[in-house]
Amino acid sequence: MNWPSIALAADQADHSAHAGHGAAAAAPAKLTTLTPAEAAEIDAITNLIVPGGATPGARDIRVLYFIDNSLGSFFGAQLASFRAGLAEFQSGYAKKSGGTAPFSAAPEAAQTAWLHEVDQTPFFQACRRLTILGITSMPKYGGNFEGKGT
Repeated sequence: MNWPSIALAADQADHSAHAGHGAAAAAPAKLTTLTPAEAAEIDAITNLIVPGGATPGARDIRVLYFIDNSLGSFFGAQLASFRAGLAEFQSGYAKKSGGTAPFSAAPEAAQTAWLHEVDQTPFFQACRRLTILGITSMPKYGGNFEGKGT
């Protein structure tokens, strides 16, 4: 499966792989798939895709937990590809910035500028799709914390 088909897979995963799961299932409380460094990068990316403010943003809705949960379960086959895309994203950012600090430590203006440069890459498109899915998913899958996204 390639990243552009992730939305279809999410729909299928939601309707078939999770059939019978009770609505009372607890939302993930900790990260189990992404490393802390990966999580920091993904959190920074998703928070710029859907920033908080007058309405909840990706961080408020806990999109990171949805992404972590999905890559450790129903999108598990995409984990290696996702990590390769993240590594490419990070090395491209390091080359562009000329520094060793990670993307997540950069000023917001620099982060935004870099995302505009990579917004057509499969990795960024996957992050955007996963962010949207995390905002609208059922909280038991890690996103849409307390129904704030809907």
